[in-house]
Amino acid sequence: MSTNEMLAVMVDKERVIQVRSTGIPACGPQEVLVRVRCIGVCATDLHLYQGLQNHRVTFPIIPGHEWSGEVAAVGEGVTAFSPGQRVVGEVTIPCGKCATCRKGNYNICPQRAENGVFGRNGAAAEYIVVPDYTLHTFSSDLPFEEACLIEPTAVAYRSVEKVRVSPSDHVLVIGAGPIGLLAVGTAKAFGASSVTLVDFRQNRLDVGKKLGADHTINLSSDNYLEKALEATEGTLFNVILEASGSHSAFESLFDLTAPGARICLIGIFDRKSEIDANAIVRKDLEIYGSVSSPNVWKQAIKMVEQRKIPVRDIITHEYGLHDFETSLLQMENRDPHIIKAIVRPTPDGGV
Repeated sequence: MSTNEMLAVMVDKERVIQVRSTGIPACGPQEVLVRVRCIGVCATDLHLYQGLQNHRVTFPIIPGHEWSGEVAAVGEGVTAFSPGQRVVGEVTIPCGKCATCRKGNYNICPQRAENGVFGRNGAAAEYIVVPDYTLHTFSSDLPFEEACLIEPTAVAYRSVEKVRVSPSDHVLVIGAGPIGLLAVGTAKAFGASSVTLVDFRQNRLDVGKKLGADHTINLSSDNYLEKALEATEGTLFNVILEASGSHSAFESLFDLTAPGARICLIGIFDRKSEIDANAIVRKDLEIYGSVSSPNVWKQAIKMVEQRKIPVRDIITHEYGLHDFETSLLQMENRDPHIIKAIVRPTPDGGV
């Protein structure tokens, strides 16, 4: 392999993936070339591989949108970054000009691209090129394997911020996937009075306790309502973060809400849900959707750097680039042991 080439994971079409040599991308004006050190493997990568993103993806594409690395080179006009700096990058590449972007909602820009998701190659490679305005630096004290989880932490942070979690709140987190677990840690960092985590997998509930969950409810064995009343001293929850994407979980959560509760939906649902709209009206509920992580990266980075959210606790597996598909198949096959896999493009990726 020449000095102008790199190894990259390529999804050529649905369920066709390989690692191959390709050219190191060139830096254009206002762009930064980053040497990728660590990648977090996400369910979105699995959906890309499964063909569930075919409506918006042009193949081939390099996956990977959770990553950390160090600046290798900068393009013309870049003044805020220099070689050697440790950086992470936002997923969304917005147009920056439309009405949505001007309002600060660049995460839903109609003209956006998303690194490793659609419209732009991702970080499952030795190098990635990104616009300079999407980058953030992080402390040299933070290992690359923890830094690559800043992206999902920012997603969790944005949902917690959206429902204004405060010390008076009893918070329920539904779903102990990576986002749900990070939402537990974020809600505790926001000072929630108590955080209760719900799932049917005990090993993930145990990890949730490490992230700060005060109570856990195992749907395989516990009485849901009875445990909810116990966790909240009979008041039920005034904040609910739905991170499972389960339509049945969404349909049933209204039985667990206190009057005036705030609900944030983070998980992506596989089909439409049926709800009792009168429950929303009569309880005066606030319901929000939250997608991506606009305008919260600096805050999320600070919390991870200060170890207020112990992101390392969700890492269960570590691979090289050639095993990227292995990590996807583990998720697809619902391997009970995997929570978050990280991938190092080079053996020294965690230095």
